[in-house]
Amino acid sequence: CSSDLVSASNRSEFPAWCHAQGILFTEVFTLEALLSTKIAEDNILISDRTNFLIPEKWLAYTKCLKVNVHPSLLPWHRGSYSLFWSALLGDSWGISLHEIDEGIDTGNLIEQQDICYSDQESFRELYSKYRKATFQMLTSLIIDFTNQRKISSTPQIKIFKHAHTKSETVPLLNRLEKGWDTKILHARNLLREEIQAHQLRYR
Repeated sequence: CSSDLVSASNRSEFPAWCHAQGILFTEVFTLEALLSTKIAEDNILISDRTNFLIPEKWLAYTKCLKVNVHPSLLPWHRGSYSLFWSALLGDSWGISLHEIDEGIDTGNLIEQQDICYSDQESFRELYSKYRKATFQMLTSLIIDFTNQRKISSTPQIKIFKHAHTKSETVPLLNRLEKGWDTKILHARNLLREEIQAHQLRYR
């Protein structure tokens, strides 16, 4: 997500909930900090809005449960700016919790939640829905994990290989005068040619 959305969102809500539950919680914001943090096998690693890739070797020797939060219904819209692309293309949208593997948002699915939206909403309004639902999903996951309930997962369907990139998305966002406050319908009308080109390439 863009930096303005990240800075505007409440990063303290989930850590505060963990502390209130007596759950030890450590936040890291850089790859260097992650690599220097010892994570026991009975811990859980949650990647939420992480802006770096975790090395494959580290994933291999770190045996704890590793979960990523992704703002789309995987396998659709892997990669960056997934909320933006889901809404721009008029696809079903929601959140996926999945295991972290060496690929880009390709790990086994733990849970998914559909979120209804309207093309009269702005991208920022969708982002707010995403953060509220994410909090609910993560707290539920932690409750199950701390109560030693089995966290099951299923492989993703291998139907869509393209992962969105920052380089293909930022130029489109820069054309929206109101940025993330742009209504979805307005963005679709403005970027109609780019949408058609994208669908021809990747669908």
